[in-house]
Amino acid sequence: MKKLMKKKNNKGFSLVELIVVVLILGIIAVALAPQVMKWVGTARTNSDDNTAKDIKSAVQVALADFQQKYSLKAPASGETYSFKVEKSGTPAVISTGIENFDTYLNEVMNEAPKPSTAGKVFQVTINYKTYAVEVTQVDE
Repeated sequence: MKKLMKKKNNKGFSLVELIVVVLILGIIAVALAPQVMKWVGTARTNSDDNTAKDIKSAVQVALADFQQKYSLKAPASGETYSFKVEKSGTPAVISTGIENFDTYLNEVMNEAPKPSTAGKVFQVTINYKTYAVEVTQVDE
């Protein structure tokens, strides 16, 4: 009789307990998935905005530094120049029409931050008259 009264010392969880825990975790995951995706999207947008600001700062510094060393005058082709910065970070060809500025700008762009997400392209426009730099994201 003592053997029947003796409590078994089973360790571990039953199958029912494990299934209940897995179901609860699944419900929590389904409920949180949309919010997590919003956070990821916001993080990507913020990253792109920061990359655009960093590229703009790099070009502005190059423009100011070059202006201080040399006399920067608008080329005969016009008073603005645009180029694109892709994932590699380096524009394919920089041909501003200003002597020595092309080489200088290429060096600066090699050190500028690279877009972190594949397929992101930034359009950089320099206005020689006002020395303004504008960077916009281009969908390609």
